[in-house]
Amino acid sequence: MIPNYLFETLWWVMTAAACILAIIPALVRKISILLLPLIVGVWAGLLYLVSRSFGSDALWASLGASLLIGIMTLVLSLLFSGITSMLNNRYR
Repeated sequence: MIPNYLFETLWWVMTAAACILAIIPALVRKISILLLPLIVGVWAGLLYLVSRSFGSDALWASLGASLLIGIMTLVLSLLFSGITSMLNNRYR
């Protein structure tokens, strides 16, 4: 059976916003110590709104999606920056 929150446009918008917020730290080269807690706070607040609006099942789906996308982006960012720096050091 398909959960009802999957048919809600607002849930999709909030989940997409949470995913974008999870991606930001991986894409920014130098992130300030003040910006990171702000991003995490807005992300947590958005997930709180998902929980209050759609319930705990929707929260776990949004949390899982945003964490998975954020971690995958971070790993890819680290991988590509490592390859780039390795090539720069090798061919100087």
